[in-house]
Amino acid sequence: KALSGALQKEQFGGQPDGMEDVTPLKLRLVQSSWKMMQSDEQCGTLLFKTFFELEPVAISQFNLSEVRDLYNSYELKRIAQKILKAFSHILSSFDNFEGLRPLIKKLGALHNTKNVSISQYASFGRSFILTGEELLGDQFTPETRRAWESLYKALSGALQKEQFGGQPDGMEDVTPLKLRLVQSSWKMMQSDEQCGTLLFKTFFELEPVAISQFNLSEVRDLYNSYELKRIAQKILKAFSHILSSFDNFEGLRPLIKKLGALHNTKNVSISQYASFGRSFILTGEELLGDQFTPETRRAWESLYKALSGALQKEQFGGRGIPAGASR
Repeated sequence: KALSGALQKEQFGGQPDGMEDVTPLKLRLVQSSWKMMQSDEQCGTLLFKTFFELEPVAISQFNLSEVRDLYNSYELKRIAQKILKAFSHILSSFDNFEGLRPLIKKLGALHNTKNVSISQYASFGRSFILTGEELLGDQFTPETRRAWESLYKALSGALQKEQFGGQPDGMEDVTPLKLRLVQSSWKMMQSDEQCGTLLFKTFFELEPVAISQFNLSEVRDLYNSYELKRIAQKILKAFSHILSSFDNFEGLRPLIKKLGALHNTKNVSISQYASFGRSFILTGEELLGDQFTPETRRAWESLYKALSGALQKEQFGGRGIPAGASR
C-alpha cells in the first residue's frame, strides 16, 4: 500500500490518499445508491438539514442566517441543487480523477474563501451517509456505507489538499468526536503533576538515545530534576496549543514548520516519532486507568498519526513518507 501510493503520486502528480481503497465495486455502490437518493425530492434539503444540525456555523457560511423557513426556502433549494449537481458530476467521473483536477482545485479555493474547517469536511461526509440511511432504509446496506466512507475519505482528502496546501495524511480520520476525546483526556492527564515526568520517563525507556538529544545525559536524579521538568513543561505547553487549534490546522503551519526544523537539528528518527506517540498513550493509560477507554486510545492514535506525519514532512524535506508507511 505504501509503495503503490508513492508510485501513484509520482505517476499522477499526487493521487488522493485513500484512492486505492475506492474499488470499482465500491464506486458502483455509491453511484447506484446516490441515484436512488437523488430520486427523492427531499434529498438536498435533508442533506443540508443534517449538516447544519452538526455544524450550525455553516448556515452563515452559506449566507442563510437571515432566511425565514430555511428548509422550505428557495435559497436553500438553489444551493442544494448546485452542490448535488457538482457531486453527481464528480461521481460520474471519479474513475478518471485526473480529469476532475480543475474542479477539485476550484472547489478547494472556494472552501478556503468560506473558511471551511476540517470538522466540517467530516460532518458533511457523515451527512451524506445519514441522508442515505434515512432515504433508502435497508437498501443502504453496511457494504454501501463502507463504500461511501472510502470514497468520501479520498474526495475530502483531495479537497483539503487544495484548500490547505497539502493536508497531513490521516487528517480526515481525526473526526470532531476523536478530537474532543483527545482534548478531554489530555486535560485530565495534565491535571496530574506527574504527567510530564511520566511521559518522558516512558519515552526515554523506549528511546534511551533521546536522553542525550535533550542534553540530559549528565543530569543527576533525572526524573526529579529541574532540567527535565522545564523541558516537559515547554513541550506539554506546545502540545496543548496544538490540540486547542487542531481543527484549524492551517493556523498551526508556522509552529509545525518550526518544530520540524528543530527535530531535524536533533536528528529525530521515525522510530522516535512512533515511540513518543506510544508514550502519550501509555501515560494516559497509567494516569486515567479505565477512563482511558479503547475509543479514547483509537482517537489518540488517529490524531498522533496525522500530527507526526505533518512534522515528518517538515523535517524530512517536504516529501515526507508514503501514505501507509510506518510512523
